[in-house]
Amino acid sequence: MTDFDRPLRGFRTQSLLTWWQSNGAPPHRSQFDILDHAANAASLFLVRRLEPGRFQYRLSGQEVIRIVGRNSRGEYFSTADPSSRAAFAQHLENVAQDRTPWVCEGTTEIAGRVGLISFESVDCPLFGDDGEIGWIIGGMEALKHPQP
Repeated sequence: MTDFDRPLRGFRTQSLLTWWQSNGAPPHRSQFDILDHAANAASLFLVRRLEPGRFQYRLSGQEVIRIVGRNSRGEYFSTADPSSRAAFAQHLENVAQDRTPWVCEGTTEIAGRVGLISFESVDCPLFGDDGEIGWIIGGMEALKHPQP
């Protein structure tokens, strides 16, 4: 989803989107400093786009790890993977090609918790040194809502 007519539901995802929108469209990777986002660092992830369709996780905050269920820092993945990571790689490639943030909402299970939780994520493209989209900075957070 790329429609921003409404505010995002999560404070941390909205904060990242606001930063992205206020720093050019899209901003350069050098404009992003994790220290400037320390209050939201647990909800952030950073992915390097190595080439079209091929990526590497560079940073995964603790909230991202909790929602996803694993720390993927340093791992490579691509649209050719024989797993669900191929769909995520395609999603990130779409973000890179569109050069605009995408917002997603979904549900997932968290280890040790009964039932599903809802989450929201925003994936924002960043220019690399070569003038191409070389990075995706993302924010992810669990959404608070009454359980059905």
